[in-house]
Amino acid sequence: MFRSGFNRWAPYLSAVLLFLSFVPFSFHWVLAYVALVPIFLAFEELRIRDFWLSGFLFWMLALYWIPRTLNSYGKTGWIVAFLAYLLFALYLSLYFVLWGLVFRVFRNVWVAAFAFVLLEWLRLHLLYGFPLFFIAHTQADVPFLIQTASVGGQWLVGLGVLLVNASIARAKRWLPLVVGLIIVANGVLYFGYKGYPLPVRVALVQPNLSEKEKWEPAKKMANIERVLKMVESACRADVDLVITPETAVPVYWKIDSETFYILKKLGGCSVPVVLGVVGVKFEGGEPKYTNNMVVLERAAEIATYTKRILVPFGEFVPLRKILVKVLPFIQFPADFVRGDKPPLVKLKDMSFVAGICYEMAFPNYIDRYAKKADFLVNITNDMWFGKTIAPYVHLWAAIFRAVETRRYLYRCANSGISAVVDPWGRVKKNLGLMRRGILFYP
Repeated sequence: MFRSGFNRWAPYLSAVLLFLSFVPFSFHWVLAYVALVPIFLAFEELRIRDFWLSGFLFWMLALYWIPRTLNSYGKTGWIVAFLAYLLFALYLSLYFVLWGLVFRVFRNVWVAAFAFVLLEWLRLHLLYGFPLFFIAHTQADVPFLIQTASVGGQWLVGLGVLLVNASIARAKRWLPLVVGLIIVANGVLYFGYKGYPLPVRVALVQPNLSEKEKWEPAKKMANIERVLKMVESACRADVDLVITPETAVPVYWKIDSETFYILKKLGGCSVPVVLGVVGVKFEGGEPKYTNNMVVLERAAEIATYTKRILVPFGEFVPLRKILVKVLPFIQFPADFVRGDKPPLVKLKDMSFVAGICYEMAFPNYIDRYAKKADFLVNITNDMWFGKTIAPYVHLWAAIFRAVETRRYLYRCANSGISAVVDPWGRVKKNLGLMRRGILFYP
């Protein structure tokens, strides 16, 4: 009787435990090692519908911040924002359906463990890709346990978590071996890695500008001045590079007259300054917006990178032509356009791989250029997420790029979490959520 009742609720228990493993409280990462045990225990009696509902519940919980983000950032309106949230959760739950089919066909927990990671890989690559909430990311707070990412990416870390779940549920005699292999492999890589690069001296500027007030005409100059004063203060310190967040100043670069004011004010800065701005280019007489990272040195623009991986419904509207006809009462925001240059930024004395917003969460995009770079730079604006789990999940995804590439990561966020992450994935220093300040390192 108990087992029958447990089986009925097992998929929903797994969904809740998996969600909680992404909630940033102490020892949240431990839950990942048992979150899927209920499904592994009950899979013989579960229907495909149970897997689908489990996935749908997980994604509805995990993505609870999306309606607010889309309404604020994409200005889609609450109707479109909630519709996108619902449809996105339904789409992502299909991967749980596929996982259920694997159980149905193979009836083997070890195959299912590998399949879960394979389906995560597919989720990253199909359609527009969604690079967050991979089970490996739950372990980012424990650097020792993510060192295998340096040889097998986040996928190998995730596989270890899945194998522990499978062992607990169905093969306890294998549990000591699985746990032992995970500890030994990570230990060898953690203590044996010696070829790390030395960090550069950086200043990360976190202005904590409210999105509601940032672009208000009456407060525009005051907001620009706030950022410029912080940058000037950072430039006077003993640093090699100053980094500001995504769209740090509310200007349309080289279109607004404030551009030249900014260049003049920063003309006295003797070190390169990474500045996040919105760019504008004209195609057929129509303005097209771009999300840019410009590098300034003594009032000159010495390098520019334009974001290539855009956020659906935030920076562009998928299936725009269809949605405009289906929802004519909705005024959709203008699309941003993608950049066409690789994210490798080369300066006179240094080079780095640039990632704007969640580009740093895409391993296949960042890692291919890292061997030619000295370090990684991620600028983002997570103010849209508010005080939710999303800024933490976003940071955890980025931490894996530092381990996979064995490069320092300098992450600058408008409202936090700004951080310096070393090649082992250790957060050496950070500025928390909704705080204003300058982070200096080392």
